[in-house]
Amino acid sequence: MVGSSKALTCVFEADGQKSPHRYSGTIDKLGLDIGVTAESRVVWQVYAKPKTKLKGALASTYSGLSAEFAAGLGLGAKSLVGSEKEIALQPVKIDGQTGLNVAVGIASVKLTMVK
Repeated sequence: MVGSSKALTCVFEADGQKSPHRYSGTIDKLGLDIGVTAESRVVWQVYAKPKTKLKGALASTYSGLSAEFAAGLGLGAKSLVGSEKEIALQPVKIDGQTGLNVAVGIASVKLTMVK
C-alpha cells in the first residue's frame, strides 16, 4: 500500500451561471500507485440535488474508488461523492495524461473556492 498527493486547480462552469467558479485543492490516493504521470486534464460531470445553490457548492471533500492505467496515453475511472452527499463527481473525459503508471485504490479530492 502506498499513497500519493497532487495539487489541482478546477474551473466549474454551470449552465445558467454568468461566470465560472474557481477552486484549488488536492487529490490524494491510498492503495497501489506505482509509476509516474505528467500533468493531465480531467472533465467531470457534476451531479447535484435539485435546487442546490451552486456558487461555492463544490468546496468540499469527495471520496470514492479510483483506477488508472497509463502507458504513454492513460485511461482512468473515478466516481467521487461529496462529504455532504449532495454533490457527486464523475469523470467524463481525460486529456493529456501521459506516463507509465498503475493505480488502484481510494481517492480523495479536497476543493477550496478561490476568491
